[in-house]
Amino acid sequence: AFELNRKVDEIKLKLNEVHELQDTIVTKSSNQNRALKERHAMLLAEINQLSQTVQKGLKRFQDDIKRDELGPERNSAELRIKKSHYFALSYKLNNIMSVYSQQEEQHKEKCKDMIKRQLQIFGPKPDVSDEKIEEMLESNEMSIFTDDIIFDASQKKQVPTEIRKLEQNLKELHDMFHDFMLLILNEPQGDLADNIEHNVDNTAAYVEPGTQAIVAAARMRQSENRRGESGLATTYYSRSQAMRKLQISMPEFRRLCIFKGIYPQEPRHRRKVSKGSSVYKTYYYRKDIAWLAHEPLLQKGRDFKIFVKKLKRAFNDDDKVKIASLKEHRPLYTLDRMVKERYPTFVDALRDIDDVLTMVSLYSTLSSLKIKASVSQLCKRLLLEFMHYVIASKSLRKVFISIKGIYYQAEIQGQTITWLTPHQFPQRIPREVDFRIMNTFVEFYTTLLTFVNFRLFHSLNLRYPPQLGGYFSTELSLQLPSLLVNPNEVEYENDGDKGEYRELLESLSHSLVKIPETPTESAQS
Repeated sequence: AFELNRKVDEIKLKLNEVHELQDTIVTKSSNQNRALKERHAMLLAEINQLSQTVQKGLKRFQDDIKRDELGPERNSAELRIKKSHYFALSYKLNNIMSVYSQQEEQHKEKCKDMIKRQLQIFGPKPDVSDEKIEEMLESNEMSIFTDDIIFDASQKKQVPTEIRKLEQNLKELHDMFHDFMLLILNEPQGDLADNIEHNVDNTAAYVEPGTQAIVAAARMRQSENRRGESGLATTYYSRSQAMRKLQISMPEFRRLCIFKGIYPQEPRHRRKVSKGSSVYKTYYYRKDIAWLAHEPLLQKGRDFKIFVKKLKRAFNDDDKVKIASLKEHRPLYTLDRMVKERYPTFVDALRDIDDVLTMVSLYSTLSSLKIKASVSQLCKRLLLEFMHYVIASKSLRKVFISIKGIYYQAEIQGQTITWLTPHQFPQRIPREVDFRIMNTFVEFYTTLLTFVNFRLFHSLNLRYPPQLGGYFSTELSLQLPSLLVNPNEVEYENDGDKGEYRELLESLSHSLVKIPETPTESAQS
């Protein structure tokens, strides 16, 4: 790769020298540029040889990469480095050759313009057309655009004659202007000339107001067209416009966008979208905001606001019956439908599960000072369920320990999933972290991970929520609750059994209970 890179750089240097020689050959005569022509031809031959060598080297490089992709080291770092070198060299060579082709076209156009100018200087040649000039350039007749163009003797003799005719015409023109000046100096013509000058001055005075009136009319027409009703301005909404259209506050808007997977967009022409304003704004697609306007969760948010107002009023009136009734009928919502909208297939959910596992792992280790204990326990349960599946399916491929935490990489149904689990140390939480936004993400992520765990466990014919087998009797193990959800509901003989069961849950070293086969399935098997 290093040798190929050196040869590509050498081609670039030689192409620069060829470009300089072409400019020099155009401006010098054939007697002076003979040595330059020889140098030019030699450089082109060397460039051709080098380019062929580089192309052969790239071909061998590509064959080596294809052979390695079929071998046992198809996932090695060395193969990725080889691919990067190959693509970089190919891109560099293509750029150099494209620049060279552009220079050749510019040089050709420059030569054609120079030929036309010289032919116009020495006299018209009706028999020389653009096609003839193209043939001269392709035949490498470099003398056609230098000062050694051979003309016939008759054409050379015509040059002084043409110059004398031009001199005579200039003299006649001078006499005509002289006679015109004498006519103006006469008294009858002088008044007429003064009137002409006066009219010209008046015209200049009227031109400026007319120009201002035209500009004002153009502005009025633009105002009548109402800027912003066409073009890029109709494609985007600013964040404030979106909130006004949806009639919600900033936290509610952020929460809804996170749930629906809608993110800000960067317009290609920001000044056109902002109608000439230089104030920086955050923009969203209008079609996304129109989609949010029909979201049922918006009505749930409005219902929750009404519920909070009624609850405050009941507390102020100390109406305990109404308070109990309101709490019993408080508005609730679920994110199941949004998960299905954003991930139509199970493979789509697996492709986006990396950030989900990393965030859930982080929340499972945070203290209850910043987040609710129930959220932390839920994240811990979901993470342990996923780890149980990885162990049961033997999907783990790589583990890496770093200062940030432990990196895991698993391959599930053809998808490579990588996530980070922090070390079990007290976390120092920065003050500038907005936990309201993070909590919104975690709320959606836990719903998504519940769906994924359910589908993964059933793919292995395991019970979900998972249950441990072998530690208790079969009848009791089928009645065990989910991991870390309600372990206190199980009847233990003593507190030691309860602690031991908790340790088994978190140790990830115990087998899980499978779904028993029905008599029909047993007969078929």
